Formats: sequence, structure tokens, C-alpha cells
Amino acid sequence: MLDLKQRKTGTIVIINGESSARKSSLLRAFLDAAAKPYLDMGLDSFLFSLSQRHLGLHWPELMAEADHAGPMGHRIVRGMHRALAAEGSNVFADHVMVKPSRATDCSIVLATLRTYLIGLHCPADVLETRERERKDRTLGHALKQHKKVHQDLIYDLTIDSSTLSAVDCAHAVLQHIDQHEPHALMDMQHMLAEADSGNGPT
Repeated sequence: MLDLKQRKTGTIVIINGESSARKSSLLRAFLDAAAKPYLDMGLDSFLFSLSQRHLGLHWPELMAEADHAGPMGHRIVRGMHRALAAEGSNVFADHVMVKPSRATDCSIVLATLRTYLIGLHCPADVLETRERERKDRTLGHALKQHKKVHQDLIYDLTIDSSTLSAVDCAHAVLQHIDQHEPHALMDMQHMLAEADSGNGPT
């Protein structure tokens, strides 16, 4: 039987940002630049493991209006968090935390592991321009997510994809995880505990 105390713990890097913030470009640059191998286990990997037919049939439950999802979408997100924690491999995951429950569940499952929460920021006007230029996105989705995706979150590192290239963003993340231990998810857990006890800020 596996002794969980002896399990090797990998590094988990979660990049949170809205559509067109260039999470996928950062992911590719990070995986190429990292000295150690990392698995791509982000939200897109889980969503698009469904067939095109089922994506079409169930899209309203997965990400109906860009800034919220139905029960099926929530189950996939919760399953993703638990999959990230399961093995102990190095993992890079893109995320879109448009609901506070996503951040709460993430902190509950991953705070005790070596997990970095990185905020990928981008101004609204730049997001809208990118969204129009991509031609494969529903116009307005990025702006809807922009208003919610970073709300009340604590990050280990924040970067701006409008001022840095994907390669520069990747190197900033790699430098940070090489020089600092994570704290954001644990800080969020403490904040939630204080709020539950009635001692949090009003």
C-alpha cells in the first residue's frame, strides 16, 4: 500500500486569467523553457478531452456565458483540482476562476502542496482587440471574464501579458518558483477560516 507521507511532491503552477490573456501561449513557452518536465493539465485539457459532439451538446453546462458554468462544468473543475493533487508530478495548469467557489476549492485541495497561483493580467482594451483578431472566440466573453476572474484572489506572482511576451512571462514564472516558496493558496485558506469564524475584515 502506498504511504502518502512518502509520496514525492511535484510543483504545481496554476495560471489564472481570462480568455485572450494568452494563457496558452504562456503554457507553451513555459513547457519549452522549463529545465524539468511538466505536464499540461489545465482547464482546456479537461474540457477538450470531450468529443466535439458532446462539447456542442453540453456547452451550456460547461461555460454557458463565459463567466459562469453549470453542474457539469463545476464537476470537471473540481475533478481537475483533485487530479492535479493526485500523483506528485510537475504540472502546469491554465485556469479561469470566474466563480469564488473555484478558488475556494482550489485552496482546499492544493494549499498543502507546492502549488503556485499566478495571475495573468491584461487590460480590457487589449483583451477586446485580441478577441476580435482571433476570430474563433465569441465577442464579449473576455470582457465578462475580466470583471470577475481576479476578484478577491491572492497570488504568488502577477504578470501582465500586454507588456511582456509569452517567453518573458514564462521566464518570470520560472524565476519566481526557483527563488520563492508558494504562499497564496495557504493565505487564502487562512482568510476563509477567519471569515468563517467571524474574525475576518468587514
